[in-house]
Amino acid sequence: MTPSELPLSTLADHHFGVTRELADSYCQGAHVSLERHHSSPVLIRVSSEFNGSPQQADYTVTWNHIGERARAAWANEDDATRDGAYAVSLAALEIQCSLVAVSRAPTKSGADYYVNRIMSFTGAGAVDLPDLLEGALRLEVSGVDHGDVGVIESRLRQKKEQTRRGQGTEPAIATVVGFAACLVRIADVT
Repeated sequence: MTPSELPLSTLADHHFGVTRELADSYCQGAHVSLERHHSSPVLIRVSSEFNGSPQQADYTVTWNHIGERARAAWANEDDATRDGAYAVSLAALEIQCSLVAVSRAPTKSGADYYVNRIMSFTGAGAVDLPDLLEGALRLEVSGVDHGDVGVIESRLRQKKEQTRRGQGTEPAIATVVGFAACLVRIADVT
């Protein structure tokens, strides 16, 4: 069976809290970060421990070769890794946990985004943000450019602790994307 494609290119179609322009930027950061280590296509393993239900699956990510202009635009590897991790994390949450971004989280909340169950929206005017936020979870995202599973697990522990210290009171999850390792870890913050 051929692995499913990680839905990077359709983030703006399903994630109310991510505009088309932002999604395109995040995706380009992901592609630049992946191309530092790999050639297209790659398999990315997504391993989640969400709601007491461990899951693991491999997904394909494809992209066009990154040119000099994009490499120059993303010459700050920290920014590319961070923004690329947003794209990969949100796509992984969508496909594996049925969660989508509904809004950025405020500063000091201990999270980057609020996520909620997949829902349909037909345009900004048809959606009431307080309704989308009802029952939402906080999501903390991190990216690791280099490193193996041990480095990714260590970062996940750090992110879970950071989220616990945040001022937000909603339940939370943390994700870490390892670009060299082609691994995404998703875990409840308890």
